[in-house]
Amino acid sequence: LRRDEASKTALTVVEGDSREIDPPEGISLLWTDPPFGTNKVWADEEGSYKDTDVAGAIDLTMTVLKRWLPKMLPDGVVCICLDDRAVHDVIYLMKKDLGWVHRGDVIWTFGLGRPRTSWWPRRHNTIATFTRTEESGRFDHSTVPREARHKGHVPTIDYPEDRPCGSVWEKTMSQTDAERVGYPSQKPLSIVAPFVRAHTLEGELVVDPFLGSGTTAEAALSSERRFFGCDQNPESLRVTRARVGSSVGRSRFLEDLDPGKNT
Repeated sequence: LRRDEASKTALTVVEGDSREIDPPEGISLLWTDPPFGTNKVWADEEGSYKDTDVAGAIDLTMTVLKRWLPKMLPDGVVCICLDDRAVHDVIYLMKKDLGWVHRGDVIWTFGLGRPRTSWWPRRHNTIATFTRTEESGRFDHSTVPREARHKGHVPTIDYPEDRPCGSVWEKTMSQTDAERVGYPSQKPLSIVAPFVRAHTLEGELVVDPFLGSGTTAEAALSSERRFFGCDQNPESLRVTRARVGSSVGRSRFLEDLDPGKNT
């Protein structure tokens, strides 16, 4: 799918294996949600895919990153969303093998899923962020979502009724949420979009080598960034084409960027 490649909202999605596709030059932000290593088949109304095991997920993620990261701009930022199965290994390998600097994490918590009775719950994902050096990487603090202060807080000039979100963001996207597109493991726009806006300027290039439901594509397009993404599942491309072609979806996204507003 292509839209006027000369415009700042140019969009390209390609069917294929991200280990083999040549990524574009000049990437400002790589935001991706790679396989988690559940070794399960995930299915929804509009698509399905077979996840690999943990070792396979780590190997796949690192193979793709080794191919794509050389195309990043010097100030480029990498954001990788994973759960506890693979995130610690990927952070370690990003530092040890690829030489990138781990700049910190955002923990996204959600209420979906059965509670674990055998051990502590794992109802969160970690969005790990990386730059080439400690000093590189664009960051616009004004784009950080805001949350209400504690109950009973009396607003003042220095301490208004809300504040920027900290390192833990809560967003539960129910199975009946209007944002749902029917593709498994869909990430909310209000979780992805703040990273797009904080780490890039309008017209810059955002990529996602594991396209999935197309959330990163819609977040980039809605923010007037260029986008390049790929997935070897044709259902992913079909769903992405449908959602980015919906002006209703883009309008809904622009109205609410607060991950603390659960629906």
